[in-house]
Amino acid sequence: GAAAALAVKLSVPIVPVFCRRDNGGHYCCYARAALMPDAIKGLSVEEITQQIAGLFEEEVRRDPGQWLWMYKRWKRRMPGFDPSRYPFYADC
Repeated sequence: GAAAALAVKLSVPIVPVFCRRDNGGHYCCYARAALMPDAIKGLSVEEITQQIAGLFEEEVRRDPGQWLWMYKRWKRRMPGFDPSRYPFYADC
């Protein structure tokens, strides 16, 4: 994470911002509570990035129909896991 690395280096908050489409085809942008420098002080870039990923996960789970992921993020699956639960491009 670039966001995490910059926040640590510059001691600035990370403000998670999302957009949601309404029924009229308009978008509403909103911010979640900022991750303040004191709250992430002493955490590694990886730990902060995991917190950010957790916020994305919460938003996606709240309304999955709002999301389209173009990047092939889930490229690998663990051996023994059901391949039907993974995209066609997932590979052991």
